[in-house]
Amino acid sequence: MGAVSALLVVGCVHMSVAAAETPIERGRALMNGIVACGNCHTPQTPNGPDNNRELAGGPPIVEPGVFKAFAPNIKPDMETGIGAWTDAEIIKAIR
Repeated sequence: MGAVSALLVVGCVHMSVAAAETPIERGRALMNGIVACGNCHTPQTPNGPDNNRELAGGPPIVEPGVFKAFAPNIKPDMETGIGAWTDAEIIKAIR
């Protein structure tokens, strides 16, 4: 098998794996990977993130004289998180 054929096979296999991924799986992969939501939205301890409170909200992010941002709870809780938000509200907040 030539190099071009091998690349085509690998590309096709990769595409079929990506197509099999559900939206939840894709979201989880993004959240834990490139987007890294937990970096800001998970409380931090002296030893690193508090994994028992993942995505429960993090400390304020402060750049003195420039801004102060808050990383709120983004768990699906209906009262304290984003569980009652519509898809449009979640999309708007992310963008």
